[in-house]
Amino acid sequence: MQAPKKPEHLSSRLKWGDALVIGLILCLASFLFLIRAPGSDGAGVAVITRDGKVLERIALGANGQTLHFIVDGDYHNEIMVSGGRICFSESDCPDKVCVHTGWLSKPGQTAVCLPNRVVITIEGAAQLDAVSK
Repeated sequence: MQAPKKPEHLSSRLKWGDALVIGLILCLASFLFLIRAPGSDGAGVAVITRDGKVLERIALGANGQTLHFIVDGDYHNEIMVSGGRICFSESDCPDKVCVHTGWLSKPGQTAVCLPNRVVITIEGAAQLDAVSK
């Protein structure tokens, strides 16, 4: 008994059209990656609030300045703005989750110091994925 032959239209070799489609997909993916690369979007605005009251609104731009803000309340928070980013740089709160949150730079990101009731939120045009556009 002989093994059945594979139909001709199911050969395992790539045709020139297959290579063309794969090449176009790779080019499109590279282009989309480059236009959506980090830092290519507009800078947002950092809003610092305590107990729901706005203390500061800071435009996050890559202007090269480093700014420091102090928020005192039940605890002491130091907030640093540098290079289009913002973070809690120091805090004397017990858990220091706010400091460990790190740098914020994209719209929608938030850092909170719960013991001192301080919130940093980045506002701006939210980045959409390809599905939601």
